[in-house]
Amino acid sequence: MAVKIYHGDILFTPAADRMEIHENSYIIVEDGVVSQICEKIPETYNGVEIVDYGDKDLYYINELLEYLNKN
Repeated sequence: MAVKIYHGDILFTPAADRMEIHENSYIIVEDGVVSQICEKIPETYNGVEIVDYGDKDLYYINELLEYLNKN
C-alpha cells in the first residue's frame, strides 16, 4: 500500500458541494485516496515520510492527487 502524508492548512472537498478547512493538520493518502485528516498522526503511520508545507494552504481534490502522482 502506498501511503503519503502531507502537513499544512488543508482545504478538502469531500464532495462537489462541500468544503472543509483543517488548520495545522495532516492528510493521510492511501493508494490515491484520502483515508483521514487528523491533528496528530496515528501510531500506525510512524516512519512514513511527511511532506510539510508549513503554513501554506493545501487544496486537496482528486484531480490534484492524480496530477501529483504522475509527476
